[in-house]
Amino acid sequence: MFREWLSPGLDCLMGSTEQEFEAGIEQLVSDTDLRKRLGNEGRKSAEARHDIEKTASRLGGIYEELLSS
Repeated sequence: MFREWLSPGLDCLMGSTEQEFEAGIEQLVSDTDLRKRLGNEGRKSAEARHDIEKTASRLGGIYEELLSS
């Protein structure tokens, strides 16, 4: 659903099979640096994408467009 927001290896790990998912979990459990990096990058991505001012500006544009139709 939100795959376009994710960057595998940068801010998340993804797997298409049960084995890939399990391997990703094992990697996260054993690699502290990876956990920290994915967490930090995921937070940066979320903050950039969901910044209140950017969101308000986008919504304002949508409302203006709807009202002018």
